Amino acid sequence: MVKLCLSDGELSALIGFISRSFFRDKSGNLLELQKGIYGDSQFYSGVSDFYLVNTCNRWTAKGLKSIGMDISPTLKLTAGSVMNYLIKANIALTIESTRTC
Repeated sequence: MVKLCLSDGELSALIGFISRSFFRDKSGNLLELQKGIYGDSQFYSGVSDFYLVNTCNRWTAKGLKSIGMDISPTLKLTAGSVMNYLIKANIALTIESTRTC
């Protein structure tokens, strides 16, 4: 788990990235696929397909790139590769960190 301190502009860029990740019909509605596996969770259709080299970890890296981080999503296929980037970039803060935003 990491904690990122984002400026208003970075937060807006990240929200925009997430919003643009959802497929929307002609009326702008999200396309529900099926109930998720946790509580009230839900799966939705995205603008790109999930497959071996297009995973949630690569999507996360693209989100980080959208806020200006110098990360290459191409090879970010595992959670470890994303976390290693954050740690090496000295951006990651653990839950135990005393640094505040």
